[in-house]
Amino acid sequence: MGRALRVLVALSASCLVLGQVMTAEAATPLNWVNKTAPPVAGPLVGDGHGNLFTFGEDASGPDLTTYEYSPKTNKWTQRATDLDYAPSAVWGVFSWESATLTHDGRIIVFGGVDQNNVDLTSVAAYNLAHNTWRALAPLPQARYGAAAVTGPQGKIYAIGGDFGGDSGGNGEVTLRSVEAYSPTKNSWQELAPLNDPRYFAAAAVGSNGLIYVFGGCQQGPYNAGDCSDADTAEVLNPSSAQNTWQLLPVMPTYYATCALDGTC
Repeated sequence: MGRALRVLVALSASCLVLGQVMTAEAATPLNWVNKTAPPVAGPLVGDGHGNLFTFGEDASGPDLTTYEYSPKTNKWTQRATDLDYAPSAVWGVFSWESATLTHDGRIIVFGGVDQNNVDLTSVAAYNLAHNTWRALAPLPQARYGAAAVTGPQGKIYAIGGDFGGDSGGNGEVTLRSVEAYSPTKNSWQELAPLNDPRYFAAAAVGSNGLIYVFGGCQQGPYNAGDCSDADTAEVLNPSSAQNTWQLLPVMPTYYATCALDGTC
């Protein structure tokens, strides 16, 4: 006891905020310090050693560029670029990819949507040690805004997301579908669907090995802005033969994640 836990939170494209959460034994309350903002509005993933990585469009074409943040220097450094992540994108305009750190030290990035509302099936792995990209088996279901998490046995889970619609977002469908990627087989498997459709949800693996998904947004019938935040949460036991999601008690507050530019 008595040790501080450091938390990094991205609030907007204009600032990155570093907080120090003190234990109950400490008298000092939560402290926030502004840090250098990410250069792109992409997913944020920690490397397990204190550094952060984010990924975003390259203005010169359909490329996905890597940026690494060092808390020691408070600087972002550009790393390798995936030269063909979003071939349908014009001038590299795409967003809302999902990402998660694997057990073997790679970051898997998947999905997204381009400027014409074409949803992506793209999947690629960034190797932190070698600063290289490798294309992987595509998603069976194109999606953006999916929750991403690495399960206890190393599989990558694409949970929910949004799909379809025209360039204005009309006719979009919020997904209940869940797919799991096996790094050893380089293939995807469809799993039991969520009870509630959701995108921009949060997901995590508990110390008990269960996979949890929280909140998110449920698309309305009219357009991309017609969205209601969810107060539900669900849990999956990835080791159970039942392969079903169980609803948890309703959360006291509605939550949905947003892009770093504030859109959600």
